Amino acid sequence: MGVPCEHLAFTQDNIDWQVWIQNGPRPVPRKFVITYKDEPNSPQYTAIFSNWDFNTQLPDFVFKFDPPPGAAKLR
Repeated sequence: MGVPCEHLAFTQDNIDWQVWIQNGPRPVPRKFVITYKDEPNSPQYTAIFSNWDFNTQLPDFVFKFDPPPGAAKLR
């Protein structure tokens, strides 16, 4: 990954997962590994995150939630 990271590992009943979080003033996730323990041969999914863009301004509508018909708010 090319940058110093903290490595965290977690285990659950059906999956194990790991995350690498970049050290420093911007602690962003850099890598995830998920191991599916219930599946034959325990397959893994790996995602690597790079080229974070903290400067692009996104329009407000990107974050607007329109609930589907029949949806109800839980309290």
